[in-house]
Amino acid sequence: MATATAVQELSATLSSPPEKYLLKDGIGGPNFPLLAVPAIDLSFLTASSPQGKGNWKNSSLLSALVKVLLEFSGELEKMNEVILTAMAKSLKLKDEECFVNQMGENQTVLSRFNLYPPCPRPDAVLAAKAHGDASAMTYLLQDNKVEGLQTLMKDGQWYRIMSNGIFESPIHRVVTNPDKERVTIAIFFGPDPTSEIGPHQGLIDEKRPKLFNSVVDYTSNYFQSFQTGKRPIDLLRL
Repeated sequence: MATATAVQELSATLSSPPEKYLLKDGIGGPNFPLLAVPAIDLSFLTASSPQGKGNWKNSSLLSALVKVLLEFSGELEKMNEVILTAMAKSLKLKDEECFVNQMGENQTVLSRFNLYPPCPRPDAVLAAKAHGDASAMTYLLQDNKVEGLQTLMKDGQWYRIMSNGIFESPIHRVVTNPDKERVTIAIFFGPDPTSEIGPHQGLIDEKRPKLFNSVVDYTSNYFQSFQTGKRPIDLLRL
């Protein structure tokens, strides 16, 4: 089975990725700008739907990785539901499944493999600019040898809306390292694009009025605002 170390060794011995791993037409979609250069998008490997799985390339080299990713993302999905239920319990909501239910029947699961090469000017170049994730929950497998993630300030997206401003997620960025490369894996969980996300009624009262409008397909608005440096959640404030 391919490992992070094997991928690093491959990149160190070859000047370019093997031909069969290149998507020459680029990668694009309604929420992502089209990349102008060939890229390997392993995020397709965690697609939960038959349509998404159809994006996987047929390769015996990927079969073991596909199996592990499916098992891993499946276990993470179970853990994610446990955490969402615990969050509702912490707020003493009668409906302990309210956050789980808002995720919908076809929640999105995206796995992103990040390779940050050494950068000679870490003072001038960021690996990822300051942002808040568009996902409801993000699970990050950090590089245990090279640090790079920095939390800047508090902000929030999905659960700030669902919890009427109580739960917040941090704005963060990724810095570069002048000498070492860094590898991470991020697993993103988001609501079904057709589900309506809004503040739970049990968290709205005279002392804490409703702070946000409800929204469907928040993610598409997120990526449009991300490119301009705006916070899409501010557009939903009442």
